Amino acid sequence: LQQQSQQASSSSTRLGPIQQIASIYILLGDTQILQEEYIKARPATIHKLWFSFNGTEFATWLPGWYASILSFLSDERRKSTAVFGPQDAPDITAKIVAECFRPLLSSFQARLVALFPHDPTTVQRATNQGSLEVICACYEATLRFLSLAYDHLTSVSPVLIRDFFSKVASPFASYQKNFSELEFHHSKKIVDNVSRNIRIVSDVAQQQDNLAALQDAVDKLSEFSLTVFPILEASLARYELLNCGYNVSAFLSTIDNIFVSHTNELVLAIARLSQSSTTSGTTNGESNSSSLAEYFDEQHVHCALEVLKISGSYFRSYKTFTIRIRDRFRSLGTGMRASLEQQRQEKDDESSTADVFDSMSNVEVGTLLAACVVGEESSNSSAAIAQLLRLSGEGKSSSSSSRQQEGLPVLLPNAVAALASLESSAQRHVFSVLYADPQVSLQPVASLPSWRTEASIADVATSLIAGNETYSVLPQQYITRVGEHVLALVQALEPFASSTDALLLANEVMSGISEVAIQPWKDFSSATGYYGSIDVGKNGVIAALMSGKELAPYIIRSDSEYEEDGKYQEHNEDGDEDSEAVFCNKWLDVVCCAVTGRYLERILRVAKLTPKGAKKLSADLNYLINVFSALGINGHPHPLLGYFVSLVEMDSDKLLARIQPSENDEEDNNKEFPRILKAVEQRIAAMRGVGIC
Repeated sequence: LQQQSQQASSSSTRLGPIQQIASIYILLGDTQILQEEYIKARPATIHKLWFSFNGTEFATWLPGWYASILSFLSDERRKSTAVFGPQDAPDITAKIVAECFRPLLSSFQARLVALFPHDPTTVQRATNQGSLEVICACYEATLRFLSLAYDHLTSVSPVLIRDFFSKVASPFASYQKNFSELEFHHSKKIVDNVSRNIRIVSDVAQQQDNLAALQDAVDKLSEFSLTVFPILEASLARYELLNCGYNVSAFLSTIDNIFVSHTNELVLAIARLSQSSTTSGTTNGESNSSSLAEYFDEQHVHCALEVLKISGSYFRSYKTFTIRIRDRFRSLGTGMRASLEQQRQEKDDESSTADVFDSMSNVEVGTLLAACVVGEESSNSSAAIAQLLRLSGEGKSSSSSSRQQEGLPVLLPNAVAALASLESSAQRHVFSVLYADPQVSLQPVASLPSWRTEASIADVATSLIAGNETYSVLPQQYITRVGEHVLALVQALEPFASSTDALLLANEVMSGISEVAIQPWKDFSSATGYYGSIDVGKNGVIAALMSGKELAPYIIRSDSEYEEDGKYQEHNEDGDEDSEAVFCNKWLDVVCCAVTGRYLERILRVAKLTPKGAKKLSADLNYLINVFSALGINGHPHPLLGYFVSLVEMDSDKLLARIQPSENDEEDNNKEFPRILKAVEQRIAAMRGVGIC
């Protein structure tokens, strides 16, 4: 009878023989042996299909094999009902479909490993390790199969179903457990390819050394800069598929490192573009900006601002991506919570079957499997859900506005630091282009021979005839070049600022812009000869010197007219400027600030200032004051410019009196500004030879 049952069970078409044998077993009161033989024999055709795989694309072939199992399962449920009756048919059907996989699981895993290893160490060492995307495609097909297979198993105990699902998906368990490390190696390889392209682009710009090559490099940098976000989106999708919200900290660390790697490459690329913009083949660091100053063109400004726009677009894409992460975490947390609650209900009522699930979607199946493989215990699942929902900012707005982002947990801490570096790099790049000409023009100021020239008899005669000592004193070429350049920047900035879209993106990376102009003021502080506790922080002495707002009580002006006009004070206090003007004025502000700091620093390094040289310097300073006044920028001209004019023009006796110790010195010694200004006065007095016996 057993031999006959084996033969009858193997038949894929005829039910008569097995039904006859089944009736005999029923009469004998024992169908267990027949069921076991039947369950082992029925999947033979499925096993044959598995081993008929001819080595083509496994991820493409697998869904077809699953479709064959589903077709077989539908037919088998009908046959099991006919042979064993409706009461035993569901369990027998479930065991048959489980038997379809049981002997194949090791082979299944071997095929997956051949596509992409599940050991992170192996993946790291391998040069051609395949793709994690193929594993995900196979896993997605498996989830889809299990979801459809569940429709045929709704009368089976949920505990048996979960056990069946876990066994079918067991070849993927190692990929789920090692997902974060595997994902890092997979995505890092893609990002590294992009990084190589970025390096090639910036290197070509350096080698060709012309504006056309620079513009082409910026265009390509714009194309490559945002490629990391589709990579990260794909990484997020794979995380949702394989981990379904579990191990979230490891996943965030992975994409944080990937993002930082790409961002750092952009920072280096911008640095190389800056070098190619300013060096133009020069090797002497002191003349880095000479070529750009010589061949300066408005297109250089536009090209630099495009880099700022690229960085702004990158910032905005990052914000959008973090919103996307929070939304997905919120959705995953909700699904995990529902799945956990369902498992608890099953434990409370193990007899429930069909009433528990009407159907299971791919996502529900995936969440169940992730909980079994990665979540392990319900307590771990509860903690994972709580962490996920906290990171999602549940109950808080995930809007992209900075104000609404405040208070939300930081998802990618290293990325935040890298973005700050990118913002600073883009700002420095624009500044290096805008400031290149003044930097070169002001460099030789300290050593100009005009400061040391003595008044000739002809000069005295001309002055007497004119009746005005300053009649023939005109600003020198170096300062007129600086003034003309600053005025020309207005026209150079406006075309970019007139584009609303470009302006919105550029404004994403305009925070802390004044810091790009801080170096000239550090050098100015050093040139005074004062070595007190100079704080360079946002609220430090250097920052206060740069703004000039707090200097008024400590300084004198060049004349009453300058004081009455209040040109050193802020303009446009009504705040009626439009966004275009605000953007242009911010850049003009930092350029004027840097020019002021550098010019004052170079003046303090003048070795000797004769009376004739003092007249020339006064004319130069007043010219710059007039230029900055014409711009109408808040805080310009800086009050120290007028202060320097006063010290240069001041009668020697008055200047000598100012640098002499006074009763207020002891009180002022506790304040930074008076001590710095006293050092300035002493330095200019020394330049003029005042107080030197």
